[in-house]
Amino acid sequence: MVAVVVVLITVVAAAALVYSGVRQTRIVVGAEPTGQVVSEGLFGANHRYPFDAFGSFTPGGEPQQGLVASAQSAGISMLRYPGGTVANTFRWNRAIGPREDRGCQTGGGDGAPLDSNIGPDEHMALVEQMGAETTMVVNFATATPQEAADWVSYMNAPVGTSPWADLRAEHGHPEPYGVTWWEVGNEPDVGDQAYWMEQDPTILPTEHPERAHKYAYGGTTEFTDQPLTTDCDRRTDAQISDGSPGQVRQVPYAPVAPDPRVVVDGDVWRRVPTLDGAGPDDTVYTLDLETGEVRFGDGVHGSVPPEGSRLTVSYTSGPHAGYVDFVRAMKEADPDIRVCSSYQGGPFLEAIGQDPAFDCQVSHPYTWIVSPMNAAQTHDHVMMGSDWQAAHVAREQAEIRRTAGRDIPLLVSEYGASPVPGFQTWEEPGGDYLTSVSPALYVATQLAAFAEGGIPAALKHSLVDVPDDHNGDSTSTNLGSRNVAIFSSSPGFAPSPTALVLQMLSPLAGQEVLESTVENGPRRVSAAGQYGALVTLATRTGDDLTLTVVNRDLERDVEAELTLPDGYRRGEVATLDAPHFDSVTDVGIVTDTLSFDADTPRRVFPAHSVTTMTLKKVSP
Repeated sequence: MVAVVVVLITVVAAAALVYSGVRQTRIVVGAEPTGQVVSEGLFGANHRYPFDAFGSFTPGGEPQQGLVASAQSAGISMLRYPGGTVANTFRWNRAIGPREDRGCQTGGGDGAPLDSNIGPDEHMALVEQMGAETTMVVNFATATPQEAADWVSYMNAPVGTSPWADLRAEHGHPEPYGVTWWEVGNEPDVGDQAYWMEQDPTILPTEHPERAHKYAYGGTTEFTDQPLTTDCDRRTDAQISDGSPGQVRQVPYAPVAPDPRVVVDGDVWRRVPTLDGAGPDDTVYTLDLETGEVRFGDGVHGSVPPEGSRLTVSYTSGPHAGYVDFVRAMKEADPDIRVCSSYQGGPFLEAIGQDPAFDCQVSHPYTWIVSPMNAAQTHDHVMMGSDWQAAHVAREQAEIRRTAGRDIPLLVSEYGASPVPGFQTWEEPGGDYLTSVSPALYVATQLAAFAEGGIPAALKHSLVDVPDDHNGDSTSTNLGSRNVAIFSSSPGFAPSPTALVLQMLSPLAGQEVLESTVENGPRRVSAAGQYGALVTLATRTGDDLTLTVVNRDLERDVEAELTLPDGYRRGEVATLDAPHFDSVTDVGIVTDTLSFDADTPRRVFPAHSVTTMTLKKVSP
């Protein structure tokens, strides 16, 4: 996840609902479509492969049917795999075939060991049972364009046209999966996800704009005294020798330029082409420049690094391929896919310019909760953040269009309101804010903006919450924050209020968007800022018109006149109903019939609610 904006709130006075003038609030729905259509991909989720995909699968690798049912009920339309940060070092070809033959993985954050139990085929079994689609993230940090192209072939090529397609058939799925959306890496513009592009992860991308050029077109990077760890454990402590003979180590970011320097507790050891002729006291090693594999002696042919000694390597990493190389290789495997850049911000756009390889772009518009606040203060902070992020995504679209000289799809592959480390959670009447109605209102607000902006896919972070049995696990840095998921952890997979919002809005997929505006709408004002209480989205399919209204004020109902196209007076209404804005329980969807008899109908939208009114056109 990436911080796009940080807003610190330390003192918040009592908030008030303020109207501009004395006129009645009015919601106006136009009769003509805007040209946008609500994409089915908007109702997706970021999903991560570790720990049986956070309990999404049985120990035998079968999708949990409770999750499948919950996801179908919510209308989940797309899953991202193998996740975010963990995807950066995920090697797909180690996660196919019989489980006993699969290789190891390491976490993209701390480098901790992870298994390969949930590979592409298991993931697609879940996707297919849900009736969804998927987007996949290529490990830019550790892959080559050819490895990425092979993955595309494994997923999409017809049997008989590629050895990878034939292998997929051997693994039980002869039909191509047909994966359209692909991402090259996850958040390479974030310091700790620079990998081969930067020696010091604390350096901000703005301080080294050449990182964007490396991502776009490839390059090399000098590393000094980098921990020499193992292929299956890249944590810093893994650089310590255990004193065993024949140790095999891994340079983190191969390929390696000639003349690397391997140091054992301050002593420089010598690289040799083979250990066969080395004596027991010779401090030598072999290094495969292409793979980065380092081998030490066994005490007979070459010395053994002493137990407890620190192993480091200094080297030039590369040359590495860039985004454009990945695009060309992957599209050669399947010309119909879209291959998205994951480097966000102006430096990448300046580097890529109007290069025809620029195929699509990823955005992660998070609103971060950055300081201890009570629930009401957090709610106001998050609602203001939703407006800022909606405007940010619109600006991104405009800047991409201006730079590229053409329309480039913008894929929102992660979004949400999320805590940063140190965020204070609290227990009070209504429960934990992060699993309450308030973040669901945030999601509804974002989805309305994404629909109006023509976003092809949006994936809420995340699908399933952190499993309880992994709390405090040594690999817990790969788990992420708790209580930000659409469904609770296994085995319950209980729907959050956000899941209920998705259930209400996912039927809008495929509908054309109509213009809708709020006139004289109330604004909630506090010492931290202000935001409009009401957000709307109007859509139409055939003779059915749906007006969605989000009332984000945490405590006040809002009455509004409705100006609708002619003939829409009867239908059904559904409302996300909860006793409080921070309610976790007693949250549900209340439905009723709807009839407007007055020439100028009015409706009261309850505080902290989402309302959908589906009206049928009636002939005069």
